[in-house]
Amino acid sequence: LPPLTELYTGRAQVSQLQEVRPEDLLGRKEIQLDVEEIRRQIQDRTVLITGAAGSIGSQIACQVALFEPATLVLLDRAESALYFAELELRRRHRKLTIVSVVGDILHRRKFEEVLDEYSPDVVYHAAAYKHVPLMEQYPLDAIENNVFGTEIVARGSRERKVKTFVLISTDKAVNPVAIMGMTKRLA
Repeated sequence: LPPLTELYTGRAQVSQLQEVRPEDLLGRKEIQLDVEEIRRQIQDRTVLITGAAGSIGSQIACQVALFEPATLVLLDRAESALYFAELELRRRHRKLTIVSVVGDILHRRKFEEVLDEYSPDVVYHAAAYKHVPLMEQYPLDAIENNVFGTEIVARGSRERKVKTFVLISTDKAVNPVAIMGMTKRLA
């Protein structure tokens, strides 16, 4: 929109309207991804995604699939959502080897078995409770899942010498004011 002073005085014209670009709303410089570096880290490797059936994890799975990993391991405790996420990935990437594992990051032994069986090169840890109002109601569950679950995933990955570990977090962890943000910051 034109400056407010021009709108107020009636000097604004339709020709002054400009299309809004997402980067106009960022409030910071746009980050340029190094696509070739991402490809180097993922292509022909085994990638494990925790929380792969969730809104964030499933989107990460879609993005990772574009870089042609050797195997994409999807881990989630929500078996129906995991099944549908796998179906969608198989529809889009017919040649990709996809393994769905029903499991909970809080079950250390099961998670370690998954690490041992598939030996991932890369772990994207997206499994977390993310809904602020619910986590205010259930703070102990938020701490258990987001903090202790992350510890299990991180330690297991480190002990098995996973090459790349990525914790998917949130802007709410930067200056936390609620339980969910605090648990993600601790993680």
